[in-house]
Amino acid sequence: KLEKKYIVSQKYTIDPNDLKALMPNKEYTEITLITCTTGSNQRLVVKALEETDYEISQIKNNENESDKVDENASTETQDTAENNITDGVSINE
Repeated sequence: KLEKKYIVSQKYTIDPNDLKALMPNKEYTEITLITCTTGSNQRLVVKALEETDYEISQIKNNENESDKVDENASTETQDTAENNITDGVSINE
């Protein structure tokens, strides 16, 4: 029995006809859950990366942040709760 652990990396809502959530992630192993929101007006999308890929993505993000010149004067960095979710999910295969 093989067990893989996934960590939620993104959580957002989209319009029912928006297909961007179906685009494959060519860099990391990722699973995507799409479900209806209350009233079925939107779709809730939850994306999770395999634990090792999530850790690698965080290292890359940290390296990219340290390489950037101070852009706060011209661009405000988006820092929302949806982008910082780190719930663990175990998938048994």
